[in-house]
Amino acid sequence: MNKLTIPFLLVALAPALALACTTDITVGPLDGDAATAADGAPLPTGTNTVPGSDASTPGEDGGPPPPPVDAGPATPGTYGFASIALWDALPQGEKDKVKSFRSIFMHQSVGGDMEDGAEANGFKFEYAESSGSVGGGSKQGPFGALAGSNGNPSSKTSAMTGFVDRSGTALRVAALKFGYADVVTSTLSQAQSTYSAMVTSVKAKGVRVVHVTPPFVYNVPGDNAPKMRFRQWLIDTYPGDVIFDLQDAESIDPNGGARCERGGSWEICNSVRSTSGCPSRNQGVDSPSGQGHLCFTQAQRIVKGFLYSIYQAGK
Repeated sequence: MNKLTIPFLLVALAPALALACTTDITVGPLDGDAATAADGAPLPTGTNTVPGSDASTPGEDGGPPPPPVDAGPATPGTYGFASIALWDALPQGEKDKVKSFRSIFMHQSVGGDMEDGAEANGFKFEYAESSGSVGGGSKQGPFGALAGSNGNPSSKTSAMTGFVDRSGTALRVAALKFGYADVVTSTLSQAQSTYSAMVTSVKAKGVRVVHVTPPFVYNVPGDNAPKMRFRQWLIDTYPGDVIFDLQDAESIDPNGGARCERGGSWEICNSVRSTSGCPSRNQGVDSPSGQGHLCFTQAQRIVKGFLYSIYQAGK
């Protein structure tokens, strides 16, 4: 390069350099930053960084960068303790969208506690027969139905498969919650295989699935371990789906935020379960050990995370 080239290039580039030095770019925080890892649950995979959430990355067409992506909870697509606050933060109009499409929630026992809590929040689950369907009626939902027999996971998945088959395109979201008697060491493999087949069938109908981690029991060392294994299996098997992590929500003490554990596994907190001081609305008071129904006040709080999960899946 000769001596005349450098000054010439500097003169040519001066306007562009001046513009670059005087342009201010302000990037706001991600919407989900405040809720990141608020539940204290372990991160099962990687970190909570969401691809595409870097607001400084230009758009593919060379235009302005895309808006930040809501990072959500620590486990992408999994909504537990932290999702309670996420629901509270939604404008009422967004919450009411849960009533604007048909969803079905099949369950037993603890699911009834959740329905009671939802009704207390202004979101009543319309009753549906598990042997029936939702079709062209005026009611949009959400709908709730008792399914199968406790201790028999395949009876519950069969009920959901049949319900979705009969409902067809009238249904947008389906959620099946196993009970604590359905997922024990002797039934874990059966619960996984029959549940997997159900999900395949439901998705083939174009219906979105909200997975629900099975509830814990209180004061039975070892009984919650297979329930936690089922939780991890859901997270590993369905990473792109919405999962309501009931286990996470009910095993964090709302009075201080400590994780309730016993024998190396999480368990439902004593302050969350049904007791004489705060019984389940329809299940009564739990025995000192072996059960895991929800105190009515806690059901009102915890079900917000479930409603948020339905809201996310129904978008």
